[in-house]
Amino acid sequence: MSLHPPPWKAALALAFASVHVAGCGALLGIEPGRDAPQENGSRPAEETVDAGAENATAHDGAASALLFDDFESYAPGEWPLDVVHSGTWQPKTKLGGASVGIETDGSNVLFLKCTPQQHDVCDAYLETVQTFGDFELTVRMKTVTAQSIPKAGGALQWHARGPDVLNYAFMIHEAGWWLARIDAGSFEALASGTRPALDLQAARWYAVRVEERSQTIKVTVDDQLLATVTDATPIGAGTIYFQAYNSAARFDDLVVR
Repeated sequence: MSLHPPPWKAALALAFASVHVAGCGALLGIEPGRDAPQENGSRPAEETVDAGAENATAHDGAASALLFDDFESYAPGEWPLDVVHSGTWQPKTKLGGASVGIETDGSNVLFLKCTPQQHDVCDAYLETVQTFGDFELTVRMKTVTAQSIPKAGGALQWHARGPDVLNYAFMIHEAGWWLARIDAGSFEALASGTRPALDLQAARWYAVRVEERSQTIKVTVDDQLLATVTDATPIGAGTIYFQAYNSAARFDDLVVR
């Protein structure tokens, strides 16, 4: 395993502004323009908005879900890394400094924490053993602490072929949010915006809903449709990852249908 962060993370740590890496596509923070995703969360030629979209509650359809976990069946404590837990989850780390497990926040919740040690960045991951194709996913997520580097926080990855190898990803950070495609370490922003933005003092939960059908991805947060985008070359089936990037994050009430 390389001890150097992937190129897109190194770029994120250098600037908030628009950055372009050869062969990588547009990085988050770009201003809307001819080739850039727009603030409303769509590529210019593919913009659609569904003002009536409703965010499912965490437990809707849990009995018939492909995967449901409210983390209440686990005892509080840290989980060993790189070991499959309860046949469902596998904690992982990149560049060290990570811990994953269960803690209490009103009820049992999943926690991921990552503090940089030998390097400027680090990640904690929790991956599903199961893979998923088209789906509708709902989860509650909260970033508790974040390091003082750009775009740190908790994130959700799906259709993953390994952390940061090939997947889609969504994050709410201190300057707003982004939806991206990551391919062999390169980062392409599919959509981004300035609201909602991470508020560490409020320590609030966000209700996130992701729908993927064929080439179309929709992301809704707290009943607000943020993005509808079309990927002409969809990734296909893969695992789901929770991620903490230079941060401590919590997740709860996952439902995948």
